[in-house]
Amino acid sequence: MTSARYRLSDGTFRQDWSNANLITANNDWSQVASIMGYRGDDVVTSTGVDPRTIIGANTSEVVLNVVANQTNPSASNLSGGVIEFDTLADRTIGLNGSGTADAPSIVAYFDATGVENIRFQCNIRDLDSSADNAVQQVAIQCRVGGGAWTNIGYFGDVTTAGSATQVTAVDLILPALANNASDVQVRVITTNAAGNDETIGIDDIVVSSQTLAADTTAPTLAAFNPSDPDDNAVAVDPAGNIVLRFSEAVQAGSGSFTLSNGGSDIRVFDITNPQVTISGNTVTIDPATNLLAATKYTLTAPAGIVKDAAGNSFAGLPEGALDFTTEGLLTLKIGDIQGLGHTSTYVGAHVLTRGVVTAIDSNGFYLQSAAGQTDGDARTSDGILVFTGAAPSGIAVGDLLEVDARVTEFLAGNDNRNLTITELTSPVIAKLGQGTIEATVIGEGGIHPPTSVIENDGFTSYDPATDGIDFYESLEGMFVTIDAPIAISNTNEFGETYVVASGGVGSTGQSARGGLTLSAGDYNPERLQIDDDTGLFTGFQANYTIGDRLSDVSGVMSYAFQSYELLVTAPVSVTEDVTLWRDYASIYEADDKLSVATYNMENFSASDDPAKIYSLASDILFNLNAPDIIAAQEIQDANGAEAGGSLSGVATAQSLIDAMMEFGGPQYAYVEIAPTANNSTGGEPNGNIRNGYFYDPSRVSLVDGSLQLINDPIFNGTRKPLAATFSFNGEEVTLVNVHSTSRLGSDGLCGATQPPSDAGDAARTAQSQAVKIWINGELAADPSAKIAVLGDFNGFSWEGGVTALTASGQLKDLNNLIAPEERYSYIFDGNLQQIDHIVATNNLYQVAEFQPVHLNAEQTPDLQLSTDHDPLLAVFQLGGSAVPAFQTVAFDAAYAEAPIMARQFIYSDQWFAIA
Repeated sequence: MTSARYRLSDGTFRQDWSNANLITANNDWSQVASIMGYRGDDVVTSTGVDPRTIIGANTSEVVLNVVANQTNPSASNLSGGVIEFDTLADRTIGLNGSGTADAPSIVAYFDATGVENIRFQCNIRDLDSSADNAVQQVAIQCRVGGGAWTNIGYFGDVTTAGSATQVTAVDLILPALANNASDVQVRVITTNAAGNDETIGIDDIVVSSQTLAADTTAPTLAAFNPSDPDDNAVAVDPAGNIVLRFSEAVQAGSGSFTLSNGGSDIRVFDITNPQVTISGNTVTIDPATNLLAATKYTLTAPAGIVKDAAGNSFAGLPEGALDFTTEGLLTLKIGDIQGLGHTSTYVGAHVLTRGVVTAIDSNGFYLQSAAGQTDGDARTSDGILVFTGAAPSGIAVGDLLEVDARVTEFLAGNDNRNLTITELTSPVIAKLGQGTIEATVIGEGGIHPPTSVIENDGFTSYDPATDGIDFYESLEGMFVTIDAPIAISNTNEFGETYVVASGGVGSTGQSARGGLTLSAGDYNPERLQIDDDTGLFTGFQANYTIGDRLSDVSGVMSYAFQSYELLVTAPVSVTEDVTLWRDYASIYEADDKLSVATYNMENFSASDDPAKIYSLASDILFNLNAPDIIAAQEIQDANGAEAGGSLSGVATAQSLIDAMMEFGGPQYAYVEIAPTANNSTGGEPNGNIRNGYFYDPSRVSLVDGSLQLINDPIFNGTRKPLAATFSFNGEEVTLVNVHSTSRLGSDGLCGATQPPSDAGDAARTAQSQAVKIWINGELAADPSAKIAVLGDFNGFSWEGGVTALTASGQLKDLNNLIAPEERYSYIFDGNLQQIDHIVATNNLYQVAEFQPVHLNAEQTPDLQLSTDHDPLLAVFQLGGSAVPAFQTVAFDAAYAEAPIMARQFIYSDQWFAIA
């Protein structure tokens, strides 16, 4: 078969698939040198799995596969697996994770004897030009001599919707373990993505190396899987062997291994002892008699105990380098079981522990060390969930129990994006009496979570004092009270509410209206979700809104859906009920002031409920002071999400114009450039969202011929920016209306991937780079041109989608004109955040007033009649001659401030707005 290893000492390996005769029949790799493909059936059981988690030896070479002679990588009925495309101008093979192909891959096989510094290069090509926009992940892995795989490269999303132009260049150096190894394998693997997968080509493979230099490197323990048992392993078989794996083949040196339990059982194994055997890069110790049960052992060795063929000596094993505990009943405190980290070092161990019952659920109970009986380390949690599988019987809150059980780590939903929860399973319970626990309070009078960092070291260190994710881990399973919290999100449909302790005292980024605002480097770890669990307590039914102040909230600390949460176990009352008013603009157009707004109208069509249309009209006239120009996003065609019909959004715009005129507003004009194909711009299927401009022709005029789309392949499958130039007071202002790629699919802030990936970030950055190139052209033609880019960027000021425009200093974000805590237009997971922006050239920035007008984001979904975004309003002082300002309809501040519920739009022959 073609798994025959290519000798890298013979030269560089290359494969670009240009030979059409390499693959001519399904599942036949016989003509392809040293590469084979595998479908990966049932390697994983869900979609969207991170391929970096697929490393087990049992995931290797699962179902040999190639589908030959295919022609269309974008076909909707394409078979999953490894696919050969022989009619493309640039032939290639591809991977597609559909159907039974849960984790398709190709594996390349090499003999690296006599070479080092092995370099793997290839191009990952997006072959799918359809509108599909899967998050198509790819991992590059290697292994030496079989066994588990090691990740050496990862790419979070290698495809872009609507085009087949994205190419991701891979250039990696294999780990040193591969140097001079006779069996080296490199795997390129993807997984079945959520939604419709996109086919990716693995092309232009080049594997090069350098001739092995004189060996002066000493052997070390292998970087991956260096020993069996692992360091700090538990539940180790007392009759098992001890295996050490080195970075290269070794031979006997001099000296002895010492295995000690720190007491009476000390065993010494000279390297020449028959109980020690050496084979290749592996040393095996086979003790003559079994080790003691439930005992911790340490293995040590002096320098020079083994060496490589060149005589370089191993540095030895110092005290603590390899510790393990044998199987048997271990008596431990809960803090010892939880340990200093997100996973217990005692997973699989049989333990005996004691604690007080703090809460009882439908499938287990929470146990916490009694007062005075903790491990004394505040960094370790003193609480734990004891999983019983069914409702526990015969126990009550306050009982002091002794529990004999196994330690496990539970992964909720088998979703690798989640952290695990340490649990005790298969418990045998003995009641000892009653007990009490020490109270843990978050907030004033207690402990305080970090206020800026969630996780800044990729879990390489455990820092509860500085990292929010570690702080909450140190409380996992414990009974906790949040001191007098304030709600910083509305209760969602799942009964979840984000809060911050002590009314926000000590928090950062608290807005004037009560929420917490994101800023660069500060994602608000002090916020915490409270949630109901009817198995624990039936008396908590949250229905809070932003700004509500609550009594103390008590419960047990848990984790779900990439977020820590407190499961409430006692009644909660509202001490101050707050209803946020709908904001209104405090900046105005004038004879010499041009007002410009941006507003994402959230899938707006003429077929929407009239309440939405009139709500948007009211927003524009009463809350935004009838701006001269409104850059709108998510204008749909007239029939909304219905299939068929015209792709024009003019009828949708006209429905809003008519509503504004009914309110006594100006007769706006509207311009757009409609999509040319159905479902080519993303968003709601068949809605065909696009950007457009409403403008007041009595105040401004559209410059003839200025309306244009910025066309670049990076905008395929999404909204193209719409540029237009308007004349006001004898001056011209060019606007670029953008709606960048969504963040959908991003990792949670407290998930297992740290730092979290921001889905679509590369696309948003590239889109803004394309806009900046267009602006550079405009400024080259007229250095004094006044240009603003505005719209829904789907990104933050410090991310590439904005900095690609502002980094040169030619444009500035108007956000800088207001306080950081007021910079928001949206809310997600309890964080106020600015994803809509206005970025302007200096000659506009210097004459600008700016205000995000908080109409919608903080409202509950049932009151978000208009949209879930807040509009942004800017006013620019321009020109010397006067343009009469529009005289707005009679304005009532109480009306504008009122929640939408207080100003419903009621149809009775005609529509009215009532305060």
